[in-house]
Amino acid sequence: EPIPEPITELQTEPEPQTVTVPEPPPIPEPPLDEFEMTVPMGEDSEIIAARSVEDIARRHRVPQKAINQIKTALVEACINASEHSLSPDRKIHLRFAVEPGRMTITVRNRGVRLVDKQQPSPDDHARRGWGLRLMKGLMDDVRIQPVEDGSCIVMSKAFTPE
Repeated sequence: EPIPEPITELQTEPEPQTVTVPEPPPIPEPPLDEFEMTVPMGEDSEIIAARSVEDIARRHRVPQKAINQIKTALVEACINASEHSLSPDRKIHLRFAVEPGRMTITVRNRGVRLVDKQQPSPDDHARRGWGLRLMKGLMDDVRIQPVEDGSCIVMSKAFTPE
């Protein structure tokens, strides 16, 4: 048998190449659910709005305590819009937006802007202003946003789904 020739070079495995794999795109948040409706002022329309927001909240597994707080704040905002706006079209425009862990309610109407309203007299102060205080007590965030032709209240409530 022939004798193998001596190995003069050390044979090595080829070095693995580094492959850069692009990072996967971030997983998007679940889509935002939005519901919009317009109700006439008066005629207990705030009750229809409250029932609608309750149905939407239940669909998103909002706890009952939070639902009750949201409904009460919404009813108060609708009553305030009806009583104080002097709206020419007598309509309240509502938007309910749900994202993971938060529900945001927008109540908008045409008419007198809240930012333009005269400050109440000292006698009125004891009787007035409870609605906004109530809304702020029930919701996590309440903002009055000036709009050109009326008022807009944006309220939000955080929740942990049931």
